[in-house]
Parts: sequence; structure tokens; C-alpha cells
Amino acid sequence: LKTLRWLYRSPMWHDKTQRLFQGLVATNEMPRLSPEASRILFHDDLMSVTRLETFATCPFSHFVEYGLRPIERGKYLFEADVRGSFYHDVLQRFGEQAIHTQEWPNLSEAQVDHMLEQILQPIREEWKDGPLGEDLASEALASEYIRNVSRTARLITKMAQTTPFEVMGLETIFGAPEQGKLTLPPVVLELSEGERVALTGKIDRLDVYTDPQGRKLVRVLDYKSSFHELNTAGMEYGLQLQLPLYLQAAVQGIPGAVPAGALYQVVRDPLVEVGDDAQETADQARKKKLQMKGMVLDDETVRDAMGDWADVPQRRMSSQSCKVVSPEEMQEKLDTSVKRAAELTREVRSGIISPAPATATGTSPCEFCRSRPLCPFDRRLPGGKIMDLRSPGQEGCGRSIGCWHPGYKGHTKCGLHALRKSIIIGTGTEYAKGGHSHDTDYRRT
Repeated sequence: LKTLRWLYRSPMWHDKTQRLFQGLVATNEMPRLSPEASRILFHDDLMSVTRLETFATCPFSHFVEYGLRPIERGKYLFEADVRGSFYHDVLQRFGEQAIHTQEWPNLSEAQVDHMLEQILQPIREEWKDGPLGEDLASEALASEYIRNVSRTARLITKMAQTTPFEVMGLETIFGAPEQGKLTLPPVVLELSEGERVALTGKIDRLDVYTDPQGRKLVRVLDYKSSFHELNTAGMEYGLQLQLPLYLQAAVQGIPGAVPAGALYQVVRDPLVEVGDDAQETADQARKKKLQMKGMVLDDETVRDAMGDWADVPQRRMSSQSCKVVSPEEMQEKLDTSVKRAAELTREVRSGIISPAPATATGTSPCEFCRSRPLCPFDRRLPGGKIMDLRSPGQEGCGRSIGCWHPGYKGHTKCGLHALRKSIIIGTGTEYAKGGHSHDTDYRRT
């Protein structure tokens, strides 16, 4: 102790000793932005769904991307977000061409491939001078991307031949009118004291089916480059708001619409294991692997209309993947997503920027985060753990989770909040596996 006191008072060693002491009490927590700074950076009249998901995944990542907005140094790489844009662009252009042909949807594979070749040829030429034309390995990767999008285009065509759902819109925008395209009104978020924010987004594909009873059944599809499932906890927490909010925008923007489903469509050409060499067997196995996943209305007409293109059980069941829901549950999930979006918008405006990564898929959100070079998140410090919503005792709680973000003061009604306190704020012990207690009070220090 005497030695530390001497080092602290020494002009030569004071600064280093001071940093040592600061390290003993360091956390991952960062102070909120001032009200003035928050107003300048985050008080927008428009809010995108993607932005809210970014904030829910990690407030610091949101701060860097939407607040600081640094200019990234150009990389000679074909990254995941570029790949996703490629998939969306090709499928949009294919869809717009295909549905305006006289033969649609009865197109042969040869016709589909011909359309794709016209779309892909200029892209291939462009790739030759980029990272995907650098060597044989890069060219093989480019071929894989083309196979993925080609497989999906054929699948979309076959689906249209056997389902009564018809494409109403591709890349349908809501909340931000765009000339020459189908647009829908915004989803309006009610904040405090009469303040409102318009929520915007882009629906990859919007389908409508008028059934024999005259109901206008609506479903939304979101293209993904990897396999996704709609997770109950992820949706309630705010990590998976796209599908329910897109469906909400479609339902409120189309008169008489009935929400029939919100589904992920993976863009892949997967390998499958089959017991024989028959092409038909392989096609069936691949079709099953590529089934759409998400949330579907518990209705016989809807299930029949979806066919075997979607992973839908024949009866309603309680499932973390939100597979089949009653009309009341569907409306509750849509309402909950709007409420959660409003809560996240208020938190964005309050200036919360502490790094607090969360995942609903098990994949670390830090792995491909573009904010990593600036991020102070340290797993060795208190609160240095990633919130995994798949952990035992976490999913399916169904209670309000507005207080899960660091910075919330108040009474919680579920042990999930104590877990959030333990993992993110770092002021408690690990929550016991499978445990689930209630009436937990805590205050952020």
C-alpha cells in the first residue's frame, strides 16, 4: 500500500498508476450522450426497421453507423452485405421481367435460365475486374453466388405455378414514396407527448391471394443469404422486427387485407444427402431444405395455399420458431412489434450508446461488425458477455422486455431481466440454467 501511495504521488509514475487504478473499476458501460447531442444525431422524423434492429443488436454499433457515420476505407473484397445486395438486385430484376411475360408463371427452366443469363452477363463482366475475378478460388465463389440465385429463381417460378398467391410487389417501399413503384404508407410509431415517428422499410416481395370467401390474404417474403428462423425472443427483443413490421405495413396499407404470413426465403443452392442417384429424389430433398420459414396464420386455406413450399405444421403449436399462430396471436405479434419499435426509438433518442451485443441465432454479432475497430467492448470486463437469447430459460418468456437495455431504471417482472442485468450490466452473478424467477428489482448504478 505504501508503495502504491508513493507511485501515485510520484510525478514520474502518477499517470501510469492512475491508469492502473482506472483499470480496476473499468466496465463496458459508456455514459449516455447529452440531450443536445442526441437531438442533433438521432431525432429524425423517419426511422428504418433495419436501423432499429441494429440498435437492438448493439447500441454502440448503431451509434457508429448512424451517429458518427465514418467513411470506411475501400476494401478489395466481396463482403456479405454486397453479396446480399447482389441477390436482391438479381431476384428483383428477374421477378419484374418474369411476371410481365405472357407465359408467367408457366415458364420452363430454359426460359428462366435465359432471363437470368441476360441479367447476369453484364454483372459477370464487371466481376472480372474485381475481387471475384482475381483467381480461381474467387471465380469459384462467384459461380457459387450465381448458382444460389439461379436456384432461387427456378424455385420462385415453380412456387408460382402451384400456389394461388400472386406477386403484388417487389422491393415494395413503405413510408417513403418512390416514383414508378408501388409504395405503402408508413407504420406510425407513437412516442411520448403526442410525438410521432414514421417507420420506413423495403419489402422484398409482397404476395396477395383472394380466397373463395373473398378474404384478401397477404404474405411478405424476405430474402436471406443464410438460413433464418423467426425466433420469438428475438422478435420481442427487437433483433427480428423486419418480418412482423413488414407484414404490419402491408396489412395497414392494403384495404381489407388479412395477415396470412411473414416468411424468410433463403437464397442458396444447398448440398443434400440422398439414398440414390435419382434427380427427383435430390430435388425433393433440396426443396425441403429450402422451405420458407417464419410465421403463418393457423388457417386451413392459408396452409393449403402455402403448400409444401413453407415449413408449416398441419396444426397450431407453441414453437420458438413462430410457425403457426392463431389470428389473435398474429395480431398480438404485429402489435408487439410496433410497440417494441416505439420503445427502441425512444431509447435511440435517449442517447444510449453502450456496447451491449445480443444475438438470437447463436452467431456473434461482433464477428462481422463494421464498428469493431472503434468498439470499446472488452469481454474481460464486467458486462463483457454477449446476450444469447437462445440460452435455457430465456426464450418464450413473453413478458415485456422494454427494460432489457442498459440504462433502464425500474421494476422488472421476470427473471429474464435479472439475466440481462447479469450478462450486460455485469452487476450480478450468472443466472442459473433453466431458472425462472419473478419480482426482481434492480437499479442501474
